[in-house]
Amino acid sequence: MTPLIHRIGRTLLMGAQFLVVSALAASSVRAAELIGPKTTERLFPRFVFCPLPFDVAFLTDGPDITLRISTDTVNYFDTNLNEITWSHQQIDDICVMSDEDFQAHQGPYSGDCYFGNGEQFPVGNVFRLQDAGTIPLKELFAADGQDPAQTGWDVTHGCSWNTSSTAPNDPGTGSNFTPKGCLDLGQFSATPVLGDSAYTTRTVTGLTPNHVYHLTGWWNVNTSTFELNQIALTVRIFGSTNPTPTIVRSWGGLKQLYR
Repeated sequence: MTPLIHRIGRTLLMGAQFLVVSALAASSVRAAELIGPKTTERLFPRFVFCPLPFDVAFLTDGPDITLRISTDTVNYFDTNLNEITWSHQQIDDICVMSDEDFQAHQGPYSGDCYFGNGEQFPVGNVFRLQDAGTIPLKELFAADGQDPAQTGWDVTHGCSWNTSSTAPNDPGTGSNFTPKGCLDLGQFSATPVLGDSAYTTRTVTGLTPNHVYHLTGWWNVNTSTFELNQIALTVRIFGSTNPTPTIVRSWGGLKQLYR
């Protein structure tokens, strides 16, 4: 084959390949335009404590972890009231347990949680902390117990102990609201501003390295109006040796799922 014929053949082949790739790209764009993402509102609990809407399972790299629970929406702009409003988020019943204990103490939950705007996010089963016995962390923030600041909780970054509100102390039946107690994740301000954040941390010790554990908890957003795409909560687990979170779970705002 002469060099000229070889060059012509190679040019024709490259042109054919370009046409195929272009056709595939155009087809993908058209398909994306026709199908598009499905936008889902991430609903939050309103005026009621609900189990956390995500699973937090993690593998330990040592004998302890540091738990961090945070929110960047201490305050939000309420379009109904046309003003900045305190979201009044609360957490309670924070537990860390082995995978064996987690699996052994599951029970159904049928309460009304994470619903609004015609949508509902089902919770399913919950960890029955009242049946679990001794586990690495079982924090009810009880009003008749010890101040969380004295048990290792960081309450210096916008959090405070609330002794008049509580999640159910018996998640298996959704009952038993005595003694009360929870942690406010963010504090009230007479002049609330956007951009305020709040977080708490807690170190949990006595864990078995290279073992699967779970974190569970309950969450309440005590707002006066229902503002979708405004409220958010994030849970991070830091291991013994790695400054990067072992796991991060966030809930809030919009989530786009491609069908």
